[in-house]
Amino acid sequence: MNILIVGTRADQRDGWGKYCSMLRMALSQRANIETKLAISNLSAKTDLENSDFQIRSNRRLNVRRRDLIVDLIRNWQQWRAADVIVAADELSAPVCALAALLFKKRLMLVIHGTYAIRCLDCKKSMLYRQAFSAAASIISVSNYTKARLSVRLPQISEKIHVVPLAALPSPISRPSQQLAENHFCVVGGLKPRKGVMRAIKSLEILIRKGQDVRLVVVGEQSHNDSYVKKVMDYVANADISDHITFSGFVSENEKNHIVATSIANLLPSENVGDAFEGFGFVHLEAGLLAVPTIGSLNCGNEDAIRNGETGFLLEQGDVQGLAKCMDDFVTDNELRNRIGLLAQDFVFGWTWQDIAAEFERLATIDGK
Repeated sequence: MNILIVGTRADQRDGWGKYCSMLRMALSQRANIETKLAISNLSAKTDLENSDFQIRSNRRLNVRRRDLIVDLIRNWQQWRAADVIVAADELSAPVCALAALLFKKRLMLVIHGTYAIRCLDCKKSMLYRQAFSAAASIISVSNYTKARLSVRLPQISEKIHVVPLAALPSPISRPSQQLAENHFCVVGGLKPRKGVMRAIKSLEILIRKGQDVRLVVVGEQSHNDSYVKKVMDYVANADISDHITFSGFVSENEKNHIVATSIANLLPSENVGDAFEGFGFVHLEAGLLAVPTIGSLNCGNEDAIRNGETGFLLEQGDVQGLAKCMDDFVTDNELRNRIGLLAQDFVFGWTWQDIAAEFERLATIDGK
């Protein structure tokens, strides 16, 4: 079976890129599957190495008709050679749907989070609605994302299958649990839905109590300049700059070191307008390194954390609750270590090979 995966990128810079590259790797290891990969962003070396050809129409939410036509005509041999076409992110759905219709191929769509809903309200929403209707299977990374889309398009709910994310490409030796230093970490872009401000306010509570703790925020700053300014102004006015490090984008090894030596990983996600956390891959990355993690209810974090076992899920916006959980980990190292190891067990119980097996099952269901 020949599977063509289409995405915007295939590197480690964000969730979509990780998903695309890991899916391609996992499916390629299946005995009966051959894969090809098409992406639009070839700015990174890993993108160039991983992709077989380039498309352009999935670079923006409001896709250009001209780009769709060019992608279909220029790459017609690639579309025709595939048995199954997989849109690995929401922006890739229109071109994949048209190719599947034109060349009579099986269509599978992957939905992650915010853009699964946002695409229904954009100028070219009809293209996305048609793609959802045409898909043989829609793979959602979380129950929450499935629920959000099902509310908007109840007629497609039955063909949405929840296949949670995984951190492991294949079975590996377990990393040893590291001793905690005096910092917590937040990994992700400095943007409202990541809950960075909530993490900072909770850290401030611990500092006022006399705890010698720090916060390391890893990731590129948001394009939302007003939010970045709001965060920086708060840190300055609270006089806690010495306790917070904004590291920006760092190498994978450096990021892993920061996370592995953290007291706990924080991703107190918040639903902001139509934006929400579709899963929270960093929760799994922390668990892989035997670090406990704290997230939010009413978002995709609920599939990434087993509340009270691999970490904690709190009501969105609960600064005091987050501060208490953080304080519990600071004052009880045994709690930190025990939950961290349970989080690691959770991560090792589901790998990308399991995801690939589910993709293969869905690709051949009903004998198609």
